[in-house]
Amino acid sequence: MQSPSRTQLSFSHSNFELTCLNTLYYVGRTWMGGRNIQLMSNELNMFAQHYKKRNSLNIIKLCLAPIYNILVDLSGTTEEASSSPLFVQSSSTSIEEVIQEAESMKEGELAGLVVKIYFTASLLLQDFTKASAIFIKYPDVFSVLYGNRMMSARGFGVTFHGGLVCARMARETQEPNNWFQLANKSVNMFAYWTNVNALNFGHCHHLLKAELHNTRGESIAAIQEYKAAAELAQKNDFCRYHALAEELQSLYHQKLGNKEEARESIENAALAYEK
Repeated sequence: MQSPSRTQLSFSHSNFELTCLNTLYYVGRTWMGGRNIQLMSNELNMFAQHYKKRNSLNIIKLCLAPIYNILVDLSGTTEEASSSPLFVQSSSTSIEEVIQEAESMKEGELAGLVVKIYFTASLLLQDFTKASAIFIKYPDVFSVLYGNRMMSARGFGVTFHGGLVCARMARETQEPNNWFQLANKSVNMFAYWTNVNALNFGHCHHLLKAELHNTRGESIAAIQEYKAAAELAQKNDFCRYHALAEELQSLYHQKLGNKEEARESIENAALAYEK
């Protein structure tokens, strides 16, 4: 994502889902002092103004305030969406209530988007218990991994994030489960798309493979794949993926007791999240 002075207001072009998820990464990982929360405020206000002209108040009511409040929480500030006169507050207080409200308004696609947003926020906060619960409760949103159909461009983000969560849960849960199989499925899907377009999908493929090697206890292969994911994302200017790869790599080095490598990777992650 570009710096605040050069950011194009992608909300004004109705690219709702992409902007929400990208901004979750940008604001969520630069929370120190909340110095970038104003960027999200500007984006959401622009989107609210745009859609009020089209009388799409349902979208504003159901999504903008909850998203904004999630980002405020991630940034560590105390500002709330209610402070903005453009927001129409929803009475919903939980993800289930927001989704039920969306479905009652026959906004099924919007309900799926809310699931993706809460899922991504849980991933960013490394709350894998909540992320896995969302993954289990809303299988339709993660139908690419649960089903037998090929991943489309639209399912790229949620399939990638889902694969990361599945790999993590395969390591952390002792009871019989299919987390490993689902993580492996995400790796295979990104292997296919990497053959189609390595520039756009290669770094994600490497990172998913790294997490799978991590789960298997294959340390040499895992380190190689984390490094490859970070280097490829950096080379192709995928800043948030570079940051995520460095962050996960740091956690793995910390797990292995490699203190210097862990420190270097988390410093690289911090720099990448700032870009």
